[in-house]
Amino acid sequence: SPRESLGKAYKLCKKAMTLDESQYFPHSLIGNIYTASTKYDLAIEEGKRAIAMNPNSADAYVWLAMSLNFAGRPEEAIDLIKKAMRLSPFPPAYYPMNLGFAYKEAGQYEEAISELKKCIKLRPNNIPAHTSLSTTYALAGRYEEAREAWSEVLKIYPKYSLEKSFNRCPYPPERCERNKAAMYRAGIK
Repeated sequence: SPRESLGKAYKLCKKAMTLDESQYFPHSLIGNIYTASTKYDLAIEEGKRAIAMNPNSADAYVWLAMSLNFAGRPEEAIDLIKKAMRLSPFPPAYYPMNLGFAYKEAGQYEEAISELKKCIKLRPNNIPAHTSLSTTYALAGRYEEAREAWSEVLKIYPKYSLEKSFNRCPYPPERCERNKAAMYRAGIK
């Protein structure tokens, strides 16, 4: 169960903190756990703590950015991910993916599309990147491209569904509904 897994991860992070209080990583990870549990204020607090402990950790900036984006603060997330990319000029695929997520939520669709395509080039089977690309096209009113991007999701995972995608939506409900409505307008159900 996802809830049980998050609970177990939380306990293990807390244990890691008691073993070595100087490590930033457990704070970043607990921030992600809080984000997954939609406890955004706590997630942001932990993310800031992680950065204070290690201001040179590109990952810590991206993980805080993820929390900020899901909390409805995508502009701040964009700035932090760009900073992370300066710290790590050859970033892993989830950096441009999360930058694409933040651009999408900020309504900067062309930038989102560009970053999501970078992620997909690095990780062609990345379902969240393909799903977000489809949603971004739909939000931009580019419905044919949204359907094409969704068809890539189904090539990778034929049993995937829009409902499955939105059942795990980490955004607040009103933003999930906005994204889902755009997909429906594109003819994706």
